[in-house]
Amino acid sequence: EDTKVMDVVKSKGLKYKDSYKVTRSLIEDRLDEYDLYIDIHRDSSKWSGSTTTIDGVNYARVMFVIGKGHDNYQFNYDLCSALNKLLKNYDSSLSRGIYVRDGSSYNQDLNKNVILMELGGVENTSEEVNNTLNILADVFEYYLYE
Repeated sequence: EDTKVMDVVKSKGLKYKDSYKVTRSLIEDRLDEYDLYIDIHRDSSKWSGSTTTIDGVNYARVMFVIGKGHDNYQFNYDLCSALNKLLKNYDSSLSRGIYVRDGSSYNQDLNKNVILMELGGVENTSEEVNNTLNILADVFEYYLYE
């Protein structure tokens, strides 16, 4: 899915907090089409907390976010735990861990394979994010096909 969610939010006169209404409809329209639904955000953390350096190359760090209190919670948690473990196997400094938030669903109630990732922060460069995306592509491929 390549919809620019914030463009849709703005065009509909919605507020940022309503962005999940847009993403929810995108997921609902395709509930049985994909093995994983990946919602990527950037965190509000500063560069020092959202970046790691491995062999002289900077990477945006990853935090998995899970909403608690819906039927898919344990499935979502187990999925993120497995992905987080694979990411940490590459280099433990890439992961900021798993953040669980009570009272939220992040659309994870729609399907057990919906994940939300905070990828880097407001000060990370596109290059740092892309460096991490290359590693995440390997992580997802291993998870799905090994």
